[in-house]
Amino acid sequence: MDNTQQTTQVNQRDYDVVEFVKSLNIAADDPHIAETRLAIENILLLKDDPWAARQAMFGLANGCENQVQYLGARLLPNFERRLNVLAGRGVLSENDIAESWFANEDKPHVNDDITIEDQIDDVKMKIDNVMLRMRNEAIEYVLFVRQHDELSRDLEQITYGEIKQRAQMNRMNAMRNRNAA
Repeated sequence: MDNTQQTTQVNQRDYDVVEFVKSLNIAADDPHIAETRLAIENILLLKDDPWAARQAMFGLANGCENQVQYLGARLLPNFERRLNVLAGRGVLSENDIAESWFANEDKPHVNDDITIEDQIDDVKMKIDNVMLRMRNEAIEYVLFVRQHDELSRDLEQITYGEIKQRAQMNRMNAMRNRNAA
């Protein structure tokens, strides 16, 4: 893994999902809440074991958290950057410059038949789609964490946040031990 990929992964991990969740304004009667609650009920029925159900909730919550981090730290900024370049409000990135250096002037550009306005509308639609995905993942994240923590209390186990906190401490200790060696 090169330094660029490593830096991007650190930035993705630093994306604050909890802050994103707090920024959302979701009504209690939102249909996605009802759908997610129904899914949770079905998982609890399917697992028929609080330990297995707790683990399933942890996995689902963690998956939602990772998805929101990816969408918010990587995909959304890429689309926003692309929108700014198309709208003439942004600075060309290294990729845009590199592509223009190697463009074949004898052949028409792939996007010549698509107007800038259509490209801008397409990117705006993709941004809206990513925001909707982030919102839905955030709803699921909250409900899965709550269910995990409820099961954890019943089983006298640590909560989702405590597990994540311990994992972060273990990663820091492992990094410290690697650096000391």
